[in-house]
Amino acid sequence: MRRIFTKGIAGMAVMCTVPALTAGMAAAMTLGEAIEYARLHNPAISVAHERYMAAESVEGEIGWLPDPVLALGYKDGGWMADETMQMLMVDQSIPFPTKVSGRKSKAGLMAMAERARYETQMRKTIKNVKAAYIDLLLVDATIGIYEDDLQDALAVMESAREKYETGIAPYHDLSRSRVDALLTENDLETLREDDRVEAAAELRAALGMAEDGALGELSIPEVPIMDVRMESLNVYDASGSPELDEYRREAEAMAEDLSLARQRYIPDFKLRFWTERKESDMGEISTRGFMVFFNVPLWFWNAEAGKDVRAHRYGAAESMLETQKNRVARDLEAAVAAFRATRDRLAVIENAIIPEAELSYASATTAYETDGMDLAGLTVAKEVLRDAKLARVRLWARASKELAEIERLTGLTFY
Repeated sequence: MRRIFTKGIAGMAVMCTVPALTAGMAAAMTLGEAIEYARLHNPAISVAHERYMAAESVEGEIGWLPDPVLALGYKDGGWMADETMQMLMVDQSIPFPTKVSGRKSKAGLMAMAERARYETQMRKTIKNVKAAYIDLLLVDATIGIYEDDLQDALAVMESAREKYETGIAPYHDLSRSRVDALLTENDLETLREDDRVEAAAELRAALGMAEDGALGELSIPEVPIMDVRMESLNVYDASGSPELDEYRREAEAMAEDLSLARQRYIPDFKLRFWTERKESDMGEISTRGFMVFFNVPLWFWNAEAGKDVRAHRYGAAESMLETQKNRVARDLEAAVAAFRATRDRLAVIENAIIPEAELSYASATTAYETDGMDLAGLTVAKEVLRDAKLARVRLWARASKELAEIERLTGLTFY
């Protein structure tokens, strides 16, 4: 187990105790390495990538003509004696060119939509990895604070025992100091055996790592909480969020599909080439020919029904895009407001409450040792300092996760 000091909050010193996550030796894993591991191993990213690759291949498939139809025939007998006939026929369907280009355009737009989904899943996974990584660091920092608190509790208990043995303090002070040490030790065990195990499991799940995978030691990332310009976030246009790209592409694809439905009135073509050879007692005759077929869009109500279907799908896609714009704008506004509030509270904790609590505890310790304060006053001062330290690391973790959520919604990268 080792102690780490970092200046992750605008020069603020934050101390965490980061023990090894699994038994045995395991290489340290920075946040950047954790993100890269998730890119390669998280199954949700793999699923989104395969869907993107499949959608991208569709456009190449559409560009080819349908397979031709080859017909071979043989006939024995006819009007003449010993008449036979051999026939070869080739049919090739040729869709109207604008229909082919329209289908290719639609396929390309759907591929772009799948790529946007893939990138959205990537941002979501990175956000989840950062949140899980920060949560595990928070548990480690909390363990470190409680370890320090336990050492203080044991020192107070020893001081209370000496005072009790010399008749300066009552047995009540000794008993209370023992209970305080036992409660702190119990909280430590809960953190180690419950909270930390759960946090490590969450990080492994976000990484796509096996349950017995070794995470190694974590290092606290540099999170520029106090350096983020709130003015830039306040004027950010939510309609430009990359979270909306997939819905934009889907709406464009539905518009192309509607255009294709309107082209159902345009006929398609089929070319036919044939050759025949007849043999009889009268001699041999060979013929060949070329024909052009095209379909007649007579049943117009069928085309109208198909057009109506695609018009409604296009309307739904447009409405979905507007709905998602509203969602992203709402989520971003809430995330920015939460981050601002957390950052302000963190600044108050760091700049005012922590220094005051440290002075208060140091003063209470000196007063208790010189019999100028009872145990109750010392205990209160110790708990106030511990709670202030816990509030600092919890607010740091909350602000870091809120910043990760802002990254997901905007596509920006802060850490």
